[in-house]
Amino acid sequence: MVVEHGGFGVVSHARAAHFVMVTTAEEDRLRQARELVSEMEADGLKLSGIVINRFLDERTWQDTAHAAAGRSGLEHLKEIPILADELARDAARRPPLAALMEFLEAYRDRTLAEIERVAAFARELPAGVKLAIAPEIDAGVPDLGVLARVAEYVVGGSAVLRILEGAAARIRSRDPGLTARQAAPQR
Repeated sequence: MVVEHGGFGVVSHARAAHFVMVTTAEEDRLRQARELVSEMEADGLKLSGIVINRFLDERTWQDTAHAAAGRSGLEHLKEIPILADELARDAARRPPLAALMEFLEAYRDRTLAEIERVAAFARELPAGVKLAIAPEIDAGVPDLGVLARVAEYVVGGSAVLRILEGAAARIRSRDPGLTARQAAPQR
């Protein structure tokens, strides 16, 4: 039997029915996912897993894969303040360069905030709910090779999240001003 549940059609309490939720890493989507998880628990519905889709970009994931091979992770984010320092004098005289640096710093801040948001969400999941994560794929999924890459990301579970969270904490500890910049709304 299918019933409406919070705007979603769901199978009502069938013993064999388990659910997988797909969401994104946006703050409002994770809040809605938390609420739905609570509602499902209260209604006795069995949530088996959550997929966080379009979490970060492929470049960040590739950098994280290198972290597993001995690097510390998120190297491209660590380079942004170095670049900003090197270009500070030129950026003051050249507005397009200043705008580019603002964009890169906002990208860095957003990426770190997203990692922390998803890590916090993962820690709050009920026992038994598996987490799978997939990045935003630059070119979509035009062929089986890219589809295989997506499958590797999803099957990797949340192991990559621990690496990302550790690297983000190390970056944040080196830049105390980062927290103040993140407090400002970004869109």
